[in-house]
Amino acid sequence: MKALVIDQSKGTLSLNEVKKPEITEQNDVLVKVRYVGICGTDVGMLDHKNKSGTICTLGHEITGLVEDFGEAVHDLKVGDPVCVSAGMVCGYCSFCTADKGNLCDNEGVSTLLGISIDGGMTDYIVVNRKRVFLLPPQLPLKIAALSDPLATVFHPFKLAVTSLDPEKSNALLIGCGWAGIGMSLLLHRKGFKKITVVQRSKPRRDALLGFDLGIRVIHPDALREEFKAKNGRIKGFDFIFDTVGNRESLKEYFPLTRKGGQFYVFGINTGDPSLCLDAVDPVEIIWHEISISGTIAYTPKELTKSIKELDEMHKSFDLSKIGINVYSIERYEEGFAALQNKTVVKAMFEFNAETN
Repeated sequence: MKALVIDQSKGTLSLNEVKKPEITEQNDVLVKVRYVGICGTDVGMLDHKNKSGTICTLGHEITGLVEDFGEAVHDLKVGDPVCVSAGMVCGYCSFCTADKGNLCDNEGVSTLLGISIDGGMTDYIVVNRKRVFLLPPQLPLKIAALSDPLATVFHPFKLAVTSLDPEKSNALLIGCGWAGIGMSLLLHRKGFKKITVVQRSKPRRDALLGFDLGIRVIHPDALREEFKAKNGRIKGFDFIFDTVGNRESLKEYFPLTRKGGQFYVFGINTGDPSLCLDAVDPVEIIWHEISISGTIAYTPKELTKSIKELDEMHKSFDLSKIGINVYSIERYEEGFAALQNKTVVKAMFEFNAETN
């Protein structure tokens, strides 16, 4: 079978022939892959080479069907539709027992699929049962492939909304890929009235505007013009969610954080040597009580909740309207180019297309 392999040290991709994996452990599950989304992290690993990065099969936004499982797995059956979690937890470290499994000492980022170990951009993948999450039977597998990235958004959403007032709080989302759209839909469903999304790409702006939810979706130039005559610390935003995470976005949007506000750094390219917090004045943070937070991955509970939330969203909004382009793995260059050029909201690869 074919697998899309990344050499992170060189920032290159190759389509390689690999052996079909087999069940070797009693808690293993063999998943027949159907859809795998291209994540901004995947693009970032190509754009910014990591000298210490691994060579592995790419892909961590995975849905598919259960093909087989080890003798200790008793709660799955062949053909079950599933989502595969990018991360895994040990369940017993100090972070796991505090319901912060995304920071797990023993698993966590060291076992992220498609980043630290082989991922799912291939026909079959074998994973531990802990990584396998059942999907609602009515949720299309293509839409369900949005559940992993939605979970990464649900994590900061859960952390932030406890201190925000849906009626009064002003939210700014930077970027209108699936992360930005997902966060805007979560806020909308929670009852937030003041949501602004900035995005340069017109196709991406149009995708969110197409839901007609009363969310303000504008070009960054329009927001820049608006704040020429406004003080961001007074008239700015209580919650800023940055899905871009480059030096320019931090420099431009941090000053728009209102006093007492929260700035979440979500999207980021870790291999970008120009990225730093030189736009952030510590005096401003102290004087105005501004919180800057990082956010990574999600917990198992958050993925479960996100799958449910995604199912409800799809019933209400028809998420296929966001613009999902699907490619065969042989067209991987085309798929990556579409996402890099921001002509689509989401790009995915389809595997085992003959499967119903």
